[in-house]
Amino acid sequence: MSVLDLVNMELPPISSGEDAYSNIAWTFSFFSPSEPVNDIGMLKKVLVPPKGLIAKLLDKAKQCWLDGAESLTLPGVSEKLPLWSLHFWSDLHLIVHPARISWERALTWLQRDELKLFQDQVRATWEALAWVSWSGNLPALSTNRTQFVKSALLGFLSRGWLSDEHVDLMLYLLEAEIKLIHPRRNFHVLTTVLSRRILEVYDETQTGEKVYDPNGTTFLHRFGVGLSKNSELGGIFHVNGNHWVAIAVDITLQDLLYGDPAQLPINTRIVSALRWFLSQHVPSLQDPEELDDGVLPCPLQNFSIDSWSCGMYSFNGLAHYFLKQYPLVENTSDPVFGDLARMGMLRKIIERCNKINLPTDCALPLTSPLQLSLLQQRPVTPPPNAKVLDLSKALKQLSVSPKKPQPKKRKVKGKAAPIIAPIFQIKKAPLFGNLKGTQDKKRKYEDVDAEDTVTEVETHADDVESDEEVRVVGRPRHNVMDMLTVEVRTPRGAPRKYRCAGTGCPKRWAPRTTIRVFAHAKRCLKLTQEQRHLASSESASKLPGALVAADNAAAQEGVQTTFSSQSIASSQSSFTSLRGSPLPIKASDNLQLLPRGDGFFGPEGRRKTHRAMNLAIVKLFCIARLPPTIADLDVWKDMLKIALPSYVPASRTLLMDDHIMSEQERVRKLQLDHLRTQRHVSISFDGGALRNGESLYTVHATTVARDVMLLEGQDGTRESHTGVWIAELVMRSIDENGKERIGSVSSDNTGNTRVAREIICSQLPHVLNLPDPAHHLNNTWKDIASLPYFTLTIKTIRRTIKYFKNSNASKDLLRELREELKLGPGLESIGKTRFSSLVWSSVSVLRCLRAIRQLATSERIDIPKYQHVFIENTQATLQFEIHITQFIATGEGIARAIECLEANSTNPADVYLYWLAVVAKMKQTLETACLPDEVCGQIRGIMVSRWREFFVYGPTNVHLSAFYLNPNYVRSSILKNPNPLTFNITLPAKAPAKVPPGIRNPKTFLQVGRYLHTLLIAEIHHGCDPFLAEWKEKPKAFGKAYQTQFIAYAQGAYPFTTPLMVGQSPLEWWMAFEGTEHAGILAAIAIKLFGALPHSMGDERTMSAITMINTAQRNRQKVNVVMALTQVRSFYYVQTKPRLRKSARPNPTIKFFNVERLLRPIDNDEGREEAAAGANYDESEDEEDVDLNPQGSTPPPSSAVLPVDEDDEIDLCSDELAEILADGPISRVKKFKVNEMAAAANVEVDNEEAGGDFELDEWV
Repeated sequence: MSVLDLVNMELPPISSGEDAYSNIAWTFSFFSPSEPVNDIGMLKKVLVPPKGLIAKLLDKAKQCWLDGAESLTLPGVSEKLPLWSLHFWSDLHLIVHPARISWERALTWLQRDELKLFQDQVRATWEALAWVSWSGNLPALSTNRTQFVKSALLGFLSRGWLSDEHVDLMLYLLEAEIKLIHPRRNFHVLTTVLSRRILEVYDETQTGEKVYDPNGTTFLHRFGVGLSKNSELGGIFHVNGNHWVAIAVDITLQDLLYGDPAQLPINTRIVSALRWFLSQHVPSLQDPEELDDGVLPCPLQNFSIDSWSCGMYSFNGLAHYFLKQYPLVENTSDPVFGDLARMGMLRKIIERCNKINLPTDCALPLTSPLQLSLLQQRPVTPPPNAKVLDLSKALKQLSVSPKKPQPKKRKVKGKAAPIIAPIFQIKKAPLFGNLKGTQDKKRKYEDVDAEDTVTEVETHADDVESDEEVRVVGRPRHNVMDMLTVEVRTPRGAPRKYRCAGTGCPKRWAPRTTIRVFAHAKRCLKLTQEQRHLASSESASKLPGALVAADNAAAQEGVQTTFSSQSIASSQSSFTSLRGSPLPIKASDNLQLLPRGDGFFGPEGRRKTHRAMNLAIVKLFCIARLPPTIADLDVWKDMLKIALPSYVPASRTLLMDDHIMSEQERVRKLQLDHLRTQRHVSISFDGGALRNGESLYTVHATTVARDVMLLEGQDGTRESHTGVWIAELVMRSIDENGKERIGSVSSDNTGNTRVAREIICSQLPHVLNLPDPAHHLNNTWKDIASLPYFTLTIKTIRRTIKYFKNSNASKDLLRELREELKLGPGLESIGKTRFSSLVWSSVSVLRCLRAIRQLATSERIDIPKYQHVFIENTQATLQFEIHITQFIATGEGIARAIECLEANSTNPADVYLYWLAVVAKMKQTLETACLPDEVCGQIRGIMVSRWREFFVYGPTNVHLSAFYLNPNYVRSSILKNPNPLTFNITLPAKAPAKVPPGIRNPKTFLQVGRYLHTLLIAEIHHGCDPFLAEWKEKPKAFGKAYQTQFIAYAQGAYPFTTPLMVGQSPLEWWMAFEGTEHAGILAAIAIKLFGALPHSMGDERTMSAITMINTAQRNRQKVNVVMALTQVRSFYYVQTKPRLRKSARPNPTIKFFNVERLLRPIDNDEGREEAAAGANYDESEDEEDVDLNPQGSTPPPSSAVLPVDEDDEIDLCSDELAEILADGPISRVKKFKVNEMAAAANVEVDNEEAGGDFELDEWV
């Protein structure tokens, strides 16, 4: 019998002690020699005696039976009862009645008002309890584990503190699931018995009471013997006598993670005891301190409102660490979410029991309908009265249809005979209302026999008790919608209204539709992660792209293409160590192939064609940035009707809210599926705003093959954009992809984004922290442009540009004259959204200066306040020409470097290279531009300050390291080759560091060597490189092997004697060494460095696309709409193979004379590329008089030297540096030849050497 039947069972009344048994005479005889009656049903009516009396009667019953007694006599009962009634009453008192009270209390807990918003979960819990019998033991959830009584389940239906048996029950479930999902995983669970025993033995060892022998035979020793170097452990420990904490240990990664829901200080006794125990049984952990401490993420417990959920939250954090399908419980500021977690755990335990139970162990089928009264039911039609039924039957007989009448349904007389003993037959109790779902079929009103009695009662929808004879009308319930929305009370008769189920979310619908609810729910941060994923999966179930893919997959089996022409799976840029399936998209998905001739006709052929049209229209509107309102135009519908008469195009609402929004989810799923096959994925993020004032943050992922994917576009209008909030946003995207697959994270260097990067890198130690170099260089230029010396020049440039933009006649005159003089392109705008646009505008003014002077001198134009500056042969115009030339010379190197660094093929080595080129260019400018000494000192101070900010005090040294690992740079003229014949003075107090012979740049060698060693250790412990993972237990051998390989590379010795081929990138060069014996370690970290994307230009380009979509005419668009259009566009636009700038091609080194820079002309006839792509382009982002020197900013101190100008290992006069930002190739003569075949001593490394640590030894 199930627990639900137990609660609904009609038990005999039990004496309370104040009834007939309270005044019973002492001479009354309870035993009689008469035969007992055979009517067992009377036991349900007889008052059960008190427990004490039953105990006395049981004590006398045996002797009385020997004396001839055959029955029992009770006061006030005339019938004689059988002697076994005493045992029946005893079981009622001691077993049945207490169990019933406990389960009634648990079911009442399920019906609290707090859980009314979560009816589906309550309903699921209720239905799960229907499978649980009320007595006996639960089966062992895992092999050879303890069985618990079924009453242990009661703890999950209360706010009581979870005991040892509850914790062990959950741990056994986790163990069983891990073994089922990952059968080869060497997982061990630390039960509460084991955890307590470990602490006891550890205390005895520390006090000297006993000496622990690892070779013992107790259960603790047997557990320790089963541990190995590949083991993982998980357990929940009891601390302070009133709190549970979780601990996870990964011996392979040497991590010990401590999770406390209350975030209390770490209990050092538990951590020390566990370290000690592992060191006794795991040979690779002889030193307990080898385990690195870490934090195990757990839901947050607030003691002020919740003192009972620590056990549940500790297990949730532990389960989430080992099995990602366990999401962390969110919104724990409300204790009801802890209750939901308990209910979910109860359902998982019951589900596991049902899978391993024998059929005889499950509860019997319910003998009464599954009932639950306090759940909100849909209003039902009141039962009709007899007159209504008669009228309905009469109307049915009036048939005007030529069809044959339906045969009369046979009425079933009577009911099936009961098969259960009379005492266990259960009457329907009115304690709980009816819950739909247990009856297979319901009788219809028209099938009700005329003899049935129907009462004529007026009822209200909210007051109707659900009965199996009542028919529920209206649309069927949508379980997913019920989980995502909550009905808002409205006046009777008013339309229904719903709100988002997320706590604190103000979103409402009247009425609700799946399209709009799913579009909101999949991005609502107030909902739990489980609810957001549910909305996403439901949204993507019937989208156009999925339907077209399914149709074409059946027609073209096995036709697969890669994500793009530049996909990582292509032969030109394959990452051999990152082999995996390409992005799961097929050619048929892109081409929308029409059905073949034999399948074109008929309903199925038309259906396929219509689906293909739906997807084609979605791609057209997204890629071409068409306003969705076009879908409602008659001309649009007429055009499609002419092309395909049977096709009915979607309306604007259906297209935007359903087709595009759903396609966005499919795109996102395809991207995540692809990213889960990659390693060293680069993450970038940035913020922005729409024209309506709503703010958003975007998150992008870039693979090593430079496939850029927009993962997230989160509405942040109602959020405070703190570093913590941004980090949580980015970490959600990282968690979906896999933390171990992330290689770097990049963003601009504002306060909140910098803090977000620091938080992310603290949680993921193997991830590189890369501030965006383009933003940093642009800020450097802003500092220089804000110097007072350039103020008048900048004002003149701005006023000139503004004058020609606002005067069409003057603009036309300038165009005609410069075409006559063959001066080239016209003036360029100054924009806010493009880096260093002031430099390029200045270049355009200087280029057109000759034409402007002629127009001003002939008085055909009149530039207010600055007309005199352009009069020919005057001191003012000559002075302006000098100043603008100086201004351009000062900033042109920075602007050119930014243009090159914006390429997707940029790697961290390029950042260091371009900075050196900028410094070299600035050095040449300050020597030749005739700037005042004071201005030169200020510029040097700015350059030094910004250099130190990025490379000295910055978060990473990856740029110099990548630069050194480029085989073209390490032996180039950029790094000086010291002359061995030079006379040097060595100071004894500062002895030089020892480096091997043949090293050209000792200081750089030592600095890069130490940093790469640090990165390798982090990658070994936290990354997913299989080659490096093999060295985790051989730290000493790893150190020797790394030093040998790095020395050989720096010396140019074998196997690093092959030069970089023409057109070959450093990444491709290093990939040839991946996994090899003599270069595999260095290649592993080099691939990571050159695979990292050091900037966040993907986010900048996305914001540019958003600007093109969110035009002034469409300024009321919401974030979710704009992001859906942008994400679908970015996905499909890549596959159209657009014409790329040269800077976007994966060249080994991008030089400025190879870059086709995009112009921003002010002339109407020379529209820019963006304007050609979108006719609604708007110039509202152009800036006029923007203050480059904000109030409160303090300029850096003046300096006499530039960065690295005094560095004895960097040559700023190198021709290679000069050529990087030059207008064309520079002819140069090789001054010396580097002996790349330098001999290097081969150091034999014992790869099997274990032990030691990861400390770096001396190089010599």
